[in-house]
Amino acid sequence: MRNNREERREGLRERLLAVTTARIESQGLSQLKARDITAEAGCALGALYTAFGDMDELVMRVNTATLIRMRELIAPVKGETPVARLQAQARAYIAFAMEHPRLWAALFEFQLSPERALPDWMQAEQEALMGLIAGPLAQVFPALPPEDLLIRVRIFFGAVQGAVQLALQDRFIAVPRARLDAEITALVEALCRGFAS
Repeated sequence: MRNNREERREGLRERLLAVTTARIESQGLSQLKARDITAEAGCALGALYTAFGDMDELVMRVNTATLIRMRELIAPVKGETPVARLQAQARAYIAFAMEHPRLWAALFEFQLSPERALPDWMQAEQEALMGLIAGPLAQVFPALPPEDLLIRVRIFFGAVQGAVQLALQDRFIAVPRARLDAEITALVEALCRGFAS
């Protein structure tokens, strides 16, 4: 049973996470400032570092929650074939990125300092998201050994991610957003057909 101090600390963590999530969603990661977060959460600046250790941990907690939301959206999608399921997953990924562009972008904009290792809890969520791709991809390429499948999953995600990122950020040679679903669907089919097993 938790005592009052633990409950207050958990309430503080939840407020800080909610404020940080809302600020990233509305303004983006680059505009995030500890003083603004704590002022809105109604606590002293030092309380943030008591609750999370530092800003990096706070942002990683928000990013981990974003990964969970994304996984919960993608996990239920179905397809008559493994390729169709991968295509449906890609479309769900695009939908999430378009609905929450700044939260989605924060996953890729955040840089952990090189001397720090990614926490196990965040790495586990990244792997869980990649596992959604690994299932149908393993059916497309059943002869691939597990270590090669992992690389194939990363290449697959990277190809889709790159096209989505260019389109959503209106970068050079970006696919128009109106064509993104159709082109990613075609890209997934081409990747599955074109890889040598």
